[in-house]
Amino acid sequence: MDQADYGGYSFSKVHNKILEALDLDIRFQDDQVQDGTNKWGGQIYQPIIDVDTETDIGSAYESVTG
Repeated sequence: MDQADYGGYSFSKVHNKILEALDLDIRFQDDQVQDGTNKWGGQIYQPIIDVDTETDIGSAYESVTG
């Protein structure tokens, strides 16, 4: 995943290919994702997400992260 949007660590093009393959209407830009509603520590740049582990990608995420 992205570490920062400087120093060659921006991988939004890779993420967007995944989103496009999943036929989703959301895209990442090269700096950050923000969520004004579901945020950790009150910071919009620290979104809290739910991962559906019943999907292939969610299951893969769970197997890597626990």
